[in-house]
Amino acid sequence: MTQPPVVALLYPLLLAVLSSSAPAQTSPREARVYRCGPEGRQLQDSPCADKASAPAQAVRFDQPSGSQQRAAQQQALEIERQADMMERERLRSEAAQRKQQAGPGRIDGLARPAPVSASAPAQKAVKALPQRKKAPHPAQGASAPR
Repeated sequence: MTQPPVVALLYPLLLAVLSSSAPAQTSPREARVYRCGPEGRQLQDSPCADKASAPAQAVRFDQPSGSQQRAAQQQALEIERQADMMERERLRSEAAQRKQQAGPGRIDGLARPAPVSASAPAQKAVKALPQRKKAPHPAQGASAPR
């Protein structure tokens, strides 16, 4: 599919304008956290019990606006609906394929066996395996050694 040159030029420009407006909708926030535990890998919002004098560190993050949160929830719902629809379609397709492949079983008593060539080696006689003798059952009153 070929696009007219004007549309091809306007598309990146439109993306640049939309992407630059998105950060303006978020509000920057800051939280104070304390690094606790071995090597400071555990973060918590209250001072550490083992390091009472450790200073709090500021962590900055962007809080999405209400409209961004609603848009993200709508997008997640739409993706979930599409996934459900695709799964139902896949299951229907697989069922139809199984039904098509699994034709009725037939036994054709009129079919002739394949001819055996004269050069085929003769079948060896199958030798029966000797039967194992079963071990006698232990007496009812006997107990296991201790």
